Amino acid sequence: MRVLAARVQALRMYGLVFLGGALGSAARQLWVHAWPWPEAWSILAANALGSFGIGFVMSMALEADRLDDRWRLFLTTGVLGGFTTFSTYEVVAWEMGRRSAAIALLYAFGSVAATLLAVIFGQGLARWIWLRSPWLRARDPRPD
Repeated sequence: MRVLAARVQALRMYGLVFLGGALGSAARQLWVHAWPWPEAWSILAANALGSFGIGFVMSMALEADRLDDRWRLFLTTGVLGGFTTFSTYEVVAWEMGRRSAAIALLYAFGSVAATLLAVIFGQGLARWIWLRSPWLRARDPRPD
């Protein structure tokens, strides 16, 4: 019976990731086509925004202990994983490279730098909120 319960729990987790991924992918498609600038820059912005969100959510989940595993998986692996897109980023860089190697390299390295900085800023914002929020700190289950 324990094995069955564990499998049902795993299927629920996969379902949350599946649902979140569908929502995130649809949101990315809307995001990319909502802006007047070229698609490549919309993808870069989506990846940076999603990376910021991943940094924020992971910090709140792991450092502040504010999200359980279901919400963390739904938001990070699902929604934000679907919203960000490494494969599209690579295709865009490759297409840019056909016109200009310098611009393609700038885009590729700039994308990596922007998304890494976004994760760091997301974590920093989560820490800042956590340290200044009496409501969150009052609910801290960890001993001092």
